[in-house]
Amino acid sequence: MSEQKKLGTQGSLIFMNTPIADSAEDVIGFSTYVEKLDAAIASGGQMIALTSPFGAGKTSIAELLQNKYKNDAEKRVVKVSMWSHLASGMGEEQVKGDTTELHKGFVYQLITQINRRKGQYISRLLNPSFGLLKLQINKVRYWLYTIAALILFLFGYILPKKFDFSLPFLGEKAASWEWVMVFSSAVFLALIVTRAEVVFSSNKSEGGRKIDTNEIMQLYRAEVLGYKLKCCNNGHHYIAVIEDLDRTDDNEAVINFLKELRRYYVPENELNNGIVYKNRVTFLINVKPEALLYGDKCTEDEHEHLYAKLFDFVLNLQTINIDDYNTILEGLLQQKKDELRTLGFNCDGRMIDIPGMRWMTRGKRLGIREIKDRLNTAFSLYESLNKKFGDTIEFEKCALSAFIVTEYEADFHATDDLAFQKLVSAYLKGELNDSKIDEVLSKNCTSYKRSVRNLIESKQINNNYRIYFYNYPRAGRVLSSDEAIVQQAILYDEAPESLEDSIQKVVQEGSSIIRDSIEDRNNLGLMLPDIVFRNEELYIQSLKYAFPKVVMWVQKLDYSTDASEKTIEQLKNLLRFDPARTVYSKKHAQEFVKVWEEKFSETALLQFRKLLCHEFPQEISLYTPLFFGVHKIVSIDELQNLKMADIINIVNENSDDFSIELVDYIVGCFQKEDAIDNTEGEMERFLNVARKKLGDTAMLFNLLTYQKKIIKIVPAFESVIVSHVMAESDTNLNQVDLLQDYQQLVNLVAENGLSAQTKKNISALEVYTGYSSEVTTQMEESDYVIDFVLQTLSCGHKVQFERADVITALHKNLDWIIARPQIFLELRASIINEKIEIIRQYQFMFNEGCPIMTENEFIMLKHSSILDRDIMSLLPPTLVTENEIAMLVSYFCRHRQSNNESYEILLYISRLRPSVAKAMFYALNFDMIRYRYIASERRNKVKKAFWDILALDEVEEKIRFMTATRILDSAWENQMRDELNEDEDLRDAYVAVVRRDDASREITKTTVQILCSFSTVPAVQKRVYRRYYELGYYKQYVSCATRDQKKFEMEGGERGALLWPVYVEIFGHSGYEMTWKYMSQSREFLEKLMHEKAYIGMEANRLLPLASIQQDKECIEYFLGLDTANALEYLTKIDGFADRPAAEAFVEGVVQHLDLLRSDELYAHTHNKLLDGILKAKYTRARTRNGF
Repeated sequence: MSEQKKLGTQGSLIFMNTPIADSAEDVIGFSTYVEKLDAAIASGGQMIALTSPFGAGKTSIAELLQNKYKNDAEKRVVKVSMWSHLASGMGEEQVKGDTTELHKGFVYQLITQINRRKGQYISRLLNPSFGLLKLQINKVRYWLYTIAALILFLFGYILPKKFDFSLPFLGEKAASWEWVMVFSSAVFLALIVTRAEVVFSSNKSEGGRKIDTNEIMQLYRAEVLGYKLKCCNNGHHYIAVIEDLDRTDDNEAVINFLKELRRYYVPENELNNGIVYKNRVTFLINVKPEALLYGDKCTEDEHEHLYAKLFDFVLNLQTINIDDYNTILEGLLQQKKDELRTLGFNCDGRMIDIPGMRWMTRGKRLGIREIKDRLNTAFSLYESLNKKFGDTIEFEKCALSAFIVTEYEADFHATDDLAFQKLVSAYLKGELNDSKIDEVLSKNCTSYKRSVRNLIESKQINNNYRIYFYNYPRAGRVLSSDEAIVQQAILYDEAPESLEDSIQKVVQEGSSIIRDSIEDRNNLGLMLPDIVFRNEELYIQSLKYAFPKVVMWVQKLDYSTDASEKTIEQLKNLLRFDPARTVYSKKHAQEFVKVWEEKFSETALLQFRKLLCHEFPQEISLYTPLFFGVHKIVSIDELQNLKMADIINIVNENSDDFSIELVDYIVGCFQKEDAIDNTEGEMERFLNVARKKLGDTAMLFNLLTYQKKIIKIVPAFESVIVSHVMAESDTNLNQVDLLQDYQQLVNLVAENGLSAQTKKNISALEVYTGYSSEVTTQMEESDYVIDFVLQTLSCGHKVQFERADVITALHKNLDWIIARPQIFLELRASIINEKIEIIRQYQFMFNEGCPIMTENEFIMLKHSSILDRDIMSLLPPTLVTENEIAMLVSYFCRHRQSNNESYEILLYISRLRPSVAKAMFYALNFDMIRYRYIASERRNKVKKAFWDILALDEVEEKIRFMTATRILDSAWENQMRDELNEDEDLRDAYVAVVRRDDASREITKTTVQILCSFSTVPAVQKRVYRRYYELGYYKQYVSCATRDQKKFEMEGGERGALLWPVYVEIFGHSGYEMTWKYMSQSREFLEKLMHEKAYIGMEANRLLPLASIQQDKECIEYFLGLDTANALEYLTKIDGFADRPAAEAFVEGVVQHLDLLRSDELYAHTHNKLLDGILKAKYTRARTRNGF
């Protein structure tokens, strides 16, 4: 099987039949039941029933519950198995009312599960006698008490009194300490006697002590429930799981036990007596459903409804249906995924989809244990066979075997060893029926018989069944998996996917399975199966050893009209077999042809003949009779794969079905031939015959094809071709293709020289592409100058445009050229690529009357060395429109122009139509058109030239002009000063010009004066505000520098001294708010401002930033002298005091100013900032004294 590989060396795969103990292994979904039980236990349930038939998973739920409580310090699960006790303790004595042994066994198990160290103690306690005198203390701490008591008594009494020995380190107080030790030993002894569990027995009581139920119950309460002490509140909650009640058939014993359990072990009545137990016990009883417990002997009215009376909660564990078993099987397999991979199984998908795996969950006898048993049986068989016979073993058959031998164990063992073989042979003969089944399987049940028949008919039990159902010797002959597949295919006429590979392998290995299987069918009197004729190797073997039966199979095919296509397809597949023809020969073909001529209708035969030509052209000579006589002339489709010689042999030229299509194909075949010497004349004759039958028009391309093949121009053929090319458009003729074919012919023949008539024909056609350089040369030599130039260009070759004959010819034929725009543009584009001296000789091709230069021509000019003045001379201003603006701007701005070139370009633009000139001017990149660098006189000429075009008499347009040219015009600045101060939009536009002005030019005094005259100081670049400083505009300088740097930095030295009054003025007065904001963030400036006392006289609201630094005495006194509102606003924000004098000045001033002293906000903000406790106390006392 494809999912398997050879078995590894790891251990065997097994599925243990043990309960589920971990939620990770819970493939059934028991966790929900566990949660229900947990809820019932938490709700105070004392007796809980978990009901289900035997083997449904009750023990697994108990294991999962125990695992859930493993980290719970209070809860503990203990298990008690009652199987053996019920079997031994519920006999005759129980009938008489004596349940002592039952209780003893139950209590013993319960206590020893809780504390295993008490096993011997409890066992002896529950026995009638214990042998010799013995002491039993059941807890470690009481042993420690015993040892401590002995040591204390030894050193406190025995050694001092008997041996006169005292501990040296006790000194004079030894006597006192000795009495203390004696007293302490007495205390320990009292604890041992009152609290420890001590069992004494003597040989006199041996066998004479009787234990009753009350004594056992007392032991249960003491050991399991435990009496609660006032000093101890911690107890345990035991969940006692009582198992195996469903294993016994003695249902009456189970009922009696449940009643006894409720009666004696649930301490519900003890509360009335005031007894409080340390521990709790919840009994979880795994038991049959109540209906199964009472059985069929008791009707609904007769039984006691026992569970409702005994149990606080009943949880019914549902049985598992077949779909759930598939899920369980998947979970079991997933847990063994690694081992399954080791065995060679593909574990990437669902595990139950492994072939054969679903046999594990079939049948009626099904449970989790049965599924595991089947898995173990199947995998054990698989591993065993795999070790014996290698990877030929199929797991699916192993799984099937596991199902049969477990589901029908008795029937299988009663089956004769040869029974399956007899039934398989009967099936192959078509004789398998109920009678045959009853005859062979006479001793078996009906269900078994039905299953065996279904498995044989589904071929799951076949000839290779023995190794899966019986112990097979290692040395026995076992078919390989490939041999089994081949045998199955031939015997059962079926084709599994791997059949081809299997056949190849058995052939390579020299196996005789194919011949043997064919002989088996012959021995059974059966025909060859259809699979033989669908597989090449099987068919070849049949040709060798059973050809008459092959012919019989061909004869029995359905040759009717409705089935002809299917039959032809079948025959095609047969003929494709044995492509090297190692077996198939002419004699086989002859026999087949006889059958075809006899069986096929004429229509079907023509269809089959077409197939032969297409599929088997190399063998068409074997079927020649099919193309002559009464049969239709061979079609083009039939001829497509045939050689020229074969075509000639099978074409009937005298047939009425002779057509142009047939001629086309024959000429095409002639064209493909390598050697034509022997057929050239015959083909010319054939074409002339075809012209007479079909007409010249139909034959044009065939005539061209023939001439190209022989590389000669036949005058009669050429005359017909040229006349059709030059004729008016013919809807029945593709003149373009005809022309191209004619040009190809001319190019081929030109190597041997063209006739005068052919050259004349070329010029008359007015087509210049498609000719070879040899043709062009011969046209030049014959004075066809225009044809020569245009053909040369079309070939991508360079034309010598400086030649006088070329210039003359083009000038003379200019009107003819202009009338053909494509030719004109092609010529001018070629000229543009020449040197400027040559271009100037062709000025006539750029003047008015000629098309304006295109964008592509400009692109070519951009990459040449031509000067802009030449461009402008080749481009008359009257021809330029809005469509050329982008093209010209791109050209003029392709690089940085010189001052002179910039001047000439601007004057050229001014000569364009006004709307075009304006749009082009403002589209220019004045980093490339260097207006600002040309001389002042020339700039004035440019302004004059554009004055009306750009409306430069308006201030707004002047600013736009300066913005575009990136230069400030001082004369214009003086003219527009008033307008700038009045119009904010103009002012913003002007500032933008200043910002964009050329960085290499110095900012003029006029520009500075205008900028500084504005009511607000605009932000400008560094070179501008540096000019402010140079010209003495210090406020504007400080404002712009601060905003540009986005922070305030005081300058040092002489500049700092010069600017300090400016700093103070800006900070102390409104108008420079952004600058003031940055200054407020400069600690250095604020500290100097305070040190210089420059704040005096400033507006109070401007001084608030001073509060962010440490205050000196003078500053505090200054602000205390302000009005209350301003003083409070400032002092509630101060960062602290620079020294104690400042703090003292603050306290003195506030104490004397009741409005300030009253302020809670001021007190809360400044109290902790005072430098010592004296000042703080003074401030506080002053407020308290004044009632604040």
